[in-house]
Amino acid sequence: MACNGSSNLSSEQLESFESKLTATNFYWQSRYGSYIDFQFRPDGKVYALINGKASTKLYGNWAFDNNSGELQIAWEGGRQYTSIVKHIDANWGKITFESKIHEYGDKTITRLKLLDDRFSKLE
Repeated sequence: MACNGSSNLSSEQLESFESKLTATNFYWQSRYGSYIDFQFRPDGKVYALINGKASTKLYGNWAFDNNSGELQIAWEGGRQYTSIVKHIDANWGKITFESKIHEYGDKTITRLKLLDDRFSKLE
């Protein structure tokens, strides 16, 4: 298992990162006081909801470099974040970054099963 020097991740993890991040029927949540839900789409779009409320919807674009392990997110009308993937749980239940990917989250995102239509209303 080859490892990337900057992030200690296997090449297999880096190569499958995008497909795991955008897996159908899942979304990601991060907590830092309040919480933020993320849905990453295969077309390079990312949607977010602060505290699960449709009135707080955010849109952005994302890109991942599977050589460096760097995720970039440009939030519409807001800041652009760049962070290196630091750790991925064996079952892909959590991903930890070197820094936050949004001001309302922390460095870790947790994968959750999508049980409602919270993101379909954002399209």
